[in-house]
Amino acid sequence: MLMQTTMNKIYKYLLIIACGIAVGVNSLSGQRIDSLISLAWANSDKVRALEAEYQAARSIGQQVDAYPDPELSLGIGVLPVETRLGPQRLRLGATQMIPWPGMLEAKRNLAEAIAEIKSVDASQYMIEVVFQLKRSYFQLYGIRKKSKLYEEQIEILNTLKDLATTRIESGNARLSDILKIESRLIELKGMKDQLTISESFPIYLINRYSYRDMEEDVKISDTFELLTSASVVNPQISDSHPQLIKYQKMEAAAQESIALTDYQAKPKIGVGLDYIMVGQRSDALPDGNGRDIIMPMGKVSIPLNKKSYNFKRQEERLKIEAIDHLEKDFYHESTREILSAQNKIDQAVNAYNWNEAIINNNMTTIELIRTAYTSSEAGIEELLDLYMDNIRREMAQIDAIVESQIAKASIEKFQTTTSF
Repeated sequence: MLMQTTMNKIYKYLLIIACGIAVGVNSLSGQRIDSLISLAWANSDKVRALEAEYQAARSIGQQVDAYPDPELSLGIGVLPVETRLGPQRLRLGATQMIPWPGMLEAKRNLAEAIAEIKSVDASQYMIEVVFQLKRSYFQLYGIRKKSKLYEEQIEILNTLKDLATTRIESGNARLSDILKIESRLIELKGMKDQLTISESFPIYLINRYSYRDMEEDVKISDTFELLTSASVVNPQISDSHPQLIKYQKMEAAAQESIALTDYQAKPKIGVGLDYIMVGQRSDALPDGNGRDIIMPMGKVSIPLNKKSYNFKRQEERLKIEAIDHLEKDFYHESTREILSAQNKIDQAVNAYNWNEAIINNNMTTIELIRTAYTSSEAGIEELLDLYMDNIRREMAQIDAIVESQIAKASIEKFQTTTSF
């Protein structure tokens, strides 16, 4: 209970901080990914619902540790039974079942253990929300970077178009050069428009998960670099991961269920008291004529058939065995995803580097061809091809940066703890 109280205080403290950060940062010109995560945590209806379900489950423990309700009985002697001291007119009885010592505590422990399984549901949900937020944010970042790159390349081609126009006026170039440049400009502008259209879905997801206005734009204020495998610190599964904590709590609940079953298999004891109202005799005057009867009662229910309790214990032990297998499977699957993410980072680094080498080589070639184009009647086709090739490769580099960041976010899903 002390640990749970502490966790609740930590949760409230984190919530206050999250709200403060969200309000403060959101007033700036851009949204950082951390501020969006804070907004998601502070405003999530799903998180509030899961927290309410957990608190409701905890209250069950306070309901099961009370004695069973006493039983009251009433009997009226319509045809009174005659005794030596008179007829029995009325019978009142009260019975109270007394749980075996320790059974109520076992019931409470089981209810609390079952409730504790829900304590990590909010953190589990937020892990996926954070990943979706990060992925959408990185994708939007990549789209904006590509859009800016298209703008720069359009500007370069416009400069080249001016140069071609000057050469045509001096009689050193053909009109077809302008038309070729125009075709490439149309292509670049069309691709930039496609990017603008593709922004809508990541913006929708970001606003959806961070509970912002669905029509509000997302202004990227973070800058991201290409990651390497070495930049991912300790790519291991956290022992405090909510899913692992949940498995531990599920196993604890099964153990508590076995303990309760042991108590349920013990005899059940009941005590009571009967009061019988006796009428007076008119045909005789015995000593104690009409004296009422007070009769203490007691009963014991002995569970002779143990089969159901044995099957219950077996059921819970099989649950524990299944949980152990699920935990091992989670480790295997998590390790697989981490290794896959690391491989994607390595691939991104490789793709970025060899595209960088070709871009540098293309730039050297572009300078040579552009100089030749300025001073002679050299054609422009090769120059345009190199420009377009560079654009594709720079786009691939942006994709590599985005992929490396998403891969890191995928690894971070398994490094998250319950103190989200």
